Amino acid sequence: MEVVQRSDNNTQPVGNEETTVTVNDSLGTPIVTFDQSGNVVQVRNAKNGEKFTVDYLEKGSRADKVAGYIGQFGEDQAIYRIKGTNNWLYSMGVKVAKKITAHDYDLENYSLIRFPQAADLYNENGVYLNAKMKKNHTWWKVDKLVYIWVPSENKVEEFYHLTPFTVGDEISYIQYATHEIGASTNIYDKGAYVKVNDVQRVENSVKLTPSNTAAEAEAAAKK
Repeated sequence: MEVVQRSDNNTQPVGNEETTVTVNDSLGTPIVTFDQSGNVVQVRNAKNGEKFTVDYLEKGSRADKVAGYIGQFGEDQAIYRIKGTNNWLYSMGVKVAKKITAHDYDLENYSLIRFPQAADLYNENGVYLNAKMKKNHTWWKVDKLVYIWVPSENKVEEFYHLTPFTVGDEISYIQYATHEIGASTNIYDKGAYVKVNDVQRVENSVKLTPSNTAAEAEAAAKK
């Protein structure tokens, strides 16, 4: 499942299992790590037949990045962390001695929502942006849960804040009322707010706590 996001949490995950993997590609397979921006960086090329003790198996967007970097994709691609390091091996380049639990990077690190139907987008003041997120099956990263007074409805609603994303995603998923509005709004660059009731939280992703109360939002709007 694609996850729309801009940067990665580079915190090293904790695992309590380990196993041994053996490189089983005649050309070897890259040992990689991630820089502070979440980009894949090759450490060296592991030779065919090399063995490693690994203590964590991860799937999700970081594994997808490694698949893209190597240019080899599978239905259940993942990465193994070499024990005692923050270096990783691609699952399709090695043979594993015994299975260990696979952790989903995105579910464990992000709060994610999906759009089962088109939904209106708003700014931080509860004003409609004349834009909608189209119905889609992508997982979208949100970083805030907040109550906002909506002037046009004269009431408080609970919103998620969508984090910034790419121009390509904006073109694919955002529908503006007019081209001129789209040219001036640039939702992709600063994110937008969507009503909680208009979306679905991805089950088992990180659950957010509201940063304010409905009463506080109404009081702030009426000052």
